[in-house]
Amino acid sequence: MSKYRHIDSLVGKFLDGRTTNAEEQELYRWFATADVPEEWVDLKAMFAWYRDGMPEMESRVESASKPKPRFSLSLRRGVMAVASAVAVLLVAIMLWPSSREIDVYDGSYIIDQGSYCDNIEYIQEDIESLLERADELERRSDQLLALAD
Repeated sequence: MSKYRHIDSLVGKFLDGRTTNAEEQELYRWFATADVPEEWVDLKAMFAWYRDGMPEMESRVESASKPKPRFSLSLRRGVMAVASAVAVLLVAIMLWPSSREIDVYDGSYIIDQGSYCDNIEYIQEDIESLLERADELERRSDQLLALAD
């Protein structure tokens, strides 16, 4: 491999991106004309690709620059219908009264002394108390499970 020391050095510089144009031309010529060692066969193909102007890359660039086909009329109408629906929904959300609060207890009720009561103002304290008790029970069960492990 000592007879290829100079080329090996240039290949290293090339792969590190440190070669000059003249050094790259030397590599292209050498790999095009020389019988290369078996471990450099892939490099020979790579340098031929660079020497030939990276032909696959050019075809990709050409195909990327071609104009894209336009939407079909039915697809365009569908997109417009969805965009219109989204716009209407956004306007409705913006115009919805912001002072209106969402009542998380809406639909709740209790049976108080045998009678049905769904007056939220009356039962809200009971609901919140039950939720606090449920949270406490959950904390206790988590502690017991941790102890069991």
